[in-house]
Amino acid sequence: MDDPYLILYLVPMDLPTFLQTYRFSQEQFERAGLGWDQLLAIAEDYKRQLPDLEAIARYVVDIILKNKIVHSINYRLKDPEHLMSKIVRKRLENPEAPIDLDNYQDRITDLIEQRTDVALRIGTLPDSTLHARLLGRSMLRLLASPAYLAVHGEPADAAALAAHRLIGFTAPAHLNIWPLRTADGEGCAIRPSLSASSGETVRQLALAGEGIACLSDFMTEDDRRSGRLVELLAPLRVPSFQPVHAVYYRNTTLAARIACFIDFLAESWPAPGGD
Repeated sequence: MDDPYLILYLVPMDLPTFLQTYRFSQEQFERAGLGWDQLLAIAEDYKRQLPDLEAIARYVVDIILKNKIVHSINYRLKDPEHLMSKIVRKRLENPEAPIDLDNYQDRITDLIEQRTDVALRIGTLPDSTLHARLLGRSMLRLLASPAYLAVHGEPADAAALAAHRLIGFTAPAHLNIWPLRTADGEGCAIRPSLSASSGETVRQLALAGEGIACLSDFMTEDDRRSGRLVELLAPLRVPSFQPVHAVYYRNTTLAARIACFIDFLAESWPAPGGD
């Protein structure tokens, strides 16, 4: 199934065009110590995550817009080519700090350089120089569309999932361990019938009736409320949450307006597991 955000970036930029567009010389690029294929792999990985980042952004915007004094909000997701240029500049500034497919999301987090007062991070935070304030948590649930259930029926327990079409993730592996109680304890490791690297793609597959998925509330709140997706095996659900943090530098004194903004987010964040 096509992912609408991937369509925007199907044709990669070639190296000469990249160097010209972002004003790097060939010598600078070589000094950065990154192969072109390596840089493209990072860009492709980031592109696959854009739908998830968009879903998170919309979720946060919806929370903020519940305040009647807020009329509109603008947000922007960095495009893959700008990320590539950022990585090259980082490498030129600090050649001793490696940046690769495994760590680029942690390395490209310079809030001051990005003129950012505060950022939101989803999931477990790595150790860093950033101070984090927990805003809320988003529950994971098993979901399927009414169309899928009309054909295949509902599983009676975790063991019955083996007879169903399951939509999982290509990576990381822990996303394919679903939060269910089983005969052996807690946690149900699945073998996906379909796999995708993007949570939004998994959501679209579930909406299209392609199988059962495990997704976070912040991506599926409207789908569940409208009945487009139905929760399965709720009595067997093991509470499992994705944390959401506001982050900023530890040595930064927050301006009053930013402190108020973080307070507002924390107070407005929906209680986890609400229906």
